[in-house]
Amino acid sequence: VRANLVRVIDMGPFKYKVDDGLETRKFAYETVYTLLNGLVGGGLNSVEVDTLVDRTMEHVVTEGFKDDGEGIPPILYLLIVRCARQAPGVVDGYVNRLVPGYRGLFERKLPTSAVKQQVEKHRE
Repeated sequence: VRANLVRVIDMGPFKYKVDDGLETRKFAYETVYTLLNGLVGGGLNSVEVDTLVDRTMEHVVTEGFKDDGEGIPPILYLLIVRCARQAPGVVDGYVNRLVPGYRGLFERKLPTSAVKQQVEKHRE
């Protein structure tokens, strides 16, 4: 997440964070997902597929789980599942690093000033 793309908007007594890079990050993850989806019978050899999956998984565990943007965790989950289908041996090497990332997602705390909508989203 680039700090220069996050701005704070004052709305009366509340401050609202707007992440101008969120849609771009979502699109990037969805593009990789689509690329991995199209690899079946696509003519790439197993080394190239393994390299792509390895780089994708490395990014997910080092950067993806830190991203608290709305809608990012479900995309990461789908991306991990797709990677596991394409190169299970590569993803197997990341299992120990995936668990803390998911634990961090599930243990995120809501701010004390959370409104009803935020509470409902957090429960989902």
